[in-house]
Amino acid sequence: MKNIISQSKEVEKRSREWVFILYPESAPADWKAKLKELHTVFVISPIHDKDVDETGKLKKPHHHILLSFNSVKSFSQVKAITDELNQPIPQICHNKTAQIRYFIHLDDKDKFQYKREDIETYGQIDLNTFFKFSTDEELSIVDEILDFCEVSGIVEFFELVDYVRKNNRDWFRYINKSAWLIREYLKSKHFHQKEKSQKSLPKNDIDKMINEIENL
Repeated sequence: MKNIISQSKEVEKRSREWVFILYPESAPADWKAKLKELHTVFVISPIHDKDVDETGKLKKPHHHILLSFNSVKSFSQVKAITDELNQPIPQICHNKTAQIRYFIHLDDKDKFQYKREDIETYGQIDLNTFFKFSTDEELSIVDEILDFCEVSGIVEFFELVDYVRKNNRDWFRYINKSAWLIREYLKSKHFHQKEKSQKSLPKNDIDKMINEIENL
């Protein structure tokens, strides 16, 4: 009797946002195609194949999936989807930002850190909304970028952009949004090195440069 009452309460739940775990080994081969047939927004976590339980034993590889509907759906409606995929029952998503960040364990540093670029999305959803940098994170990124410029001898902004665009998406996302300090730093460093180089030139070389300029 208790189970019937409990299940009845589950059926009464309604929400626009639902999450569930999907185990590829028990899902149909075309499970992504089946999700697309829903014509709703969904987000798929990277494959969680490094998660461990309390004893340190590896958990079965799985995805976390968020379904985002235009209108509220009942538990039974969403359960029909997870049943078709042969997966555990869905749960209401109470905080979309926290859920999507959990997809890569971003705020759980004691857990394996998955890559943000391995998150898959379908439909119009901007992941940047859920991965805004905190003030401390921004300061750390600026420190990392300036240290990198110092070690690598980068003094031109375009060189930095070329590097981060291909090698570090978090840095690229940051400088795409706010690069004033870094740009000014590199500009000042470039000018300082140029001025220092000119001062170190022998007088004969300076006179030669002046003559060349005057003869242009």
